[in-house]
Amino acid sequence: MSTWWLWILAALLCGIIEVMSVSFVFLMFAIGALAAGIAGAFGANLTVQVIVFIVVSIVLLVILRPFL
Repeated sequence: MSTWWLWILAALLCGIIEVMSVSFVFLMFAIGALAAGIAGAFGANLTVQVIVFIVVSIVLLVILRPFL
């Protein structure tokens, strides 16, 4: 089953939530979900997709969030 489109949908939903909340936390999750969706589109299995989502989201939260 191809799950990349679910990640893109999750990224879109996180983007919508971010627009309403303006906290810049959901933006990091949206980018992480987008990265996982791209990994899935290139054929990565679900485990790799979840790891990409977690790593990208945490790295963005740690690096960018303190400055926003």
